[in-house]
Amino acid sequence: MELQNGYKGIKKIFTGEILQLVAALLMFLSTLFAVAIVVIPAAAGLLALAVLGVTIISGLIALIGLIFYYVGVGTAAKDSSKFKVALIFLLVGILLSIVGTIFGVLTKLSWGGLVESIVGIISSVMQLCALVFVIGGIQEFAEQKGDLKVQGMCKTYRILLLIFYILIILADVLGFVFGLVNVVAAIVASAISLIASLLSIVQYFLYLALLARAKQMLAAPSAIQAAPAQEQPSPVEELASEEEPAIEEEPAIQEEPKNEDKE
Repeated sequence: MELQNGYKGIKKIFTGEILQLVAALLMFLSTLFAVAIVVIPAAAGLLALAVLGVTIISGLIALIGLIFYYVGVGTAAKDSSKFKVALIFLLVGILLSIVGTIFGVLTKLSWGGLVESIVGIISSVMQLCALVFVIGGIQEFAEQKGDLKVQGMCKTYRILLLIFYILIILADVLGFVFGLVNVVAAIVASAISLIASLLSIVQYFLYLALLARAKQMLAAPSAIQAAPAQEQPSPVEELASEEEPAIEEEPAIQEEPKNEDKE
């Protein structure tokens, strides 16, 4: 199979994205529970417990998905340099996420939450850059395999995914800005966060469709394969296949009928 590392890498990336999708759906459910706390104060204790449990489960699933995703990008990087660049952006994003988490612990300070929000936005930008290079790597594989459909999908999905990511980042920025007002802003920020979660789910489905098609492409034989060269017969076969020159048979001499003497 051609591009074996690319095929194995895309499979792992696909698995990681499935797990990320499950985690995103659980986070969406957790967001609904969080909004319900404001709407139904009587059940606030039970809903808060549900938010905590769902958040922990989704976090574990997301972590496993990230491991699959990063290992997949690293594996595919053996067949395409674009995946190497994507891996660099992903690693930078991890470091920024860790920094953001550290500053999140310092939210009691006046500048802790601000730094956490800024770092989170930059981390989202790093993920966007990594995504662009991953799609570029898939398009490179498609060019090598001669799959015009996947090439077209990459160009279309790159634009769509860029739009969705920009909207997600914009939702994060607006949520941070509204969060500074502190009055009715909490509800507005929750609504914007809900919109960002919905956009993220749509983005996952688009990305999964591309990965599924790319996986099928890499598993199939290449469309641009040179016609198999005709095997040259061995000298023995040549000798065996040579026909002996046909010996032309001389035309049979027909005997002329003897004229009987007429008596």
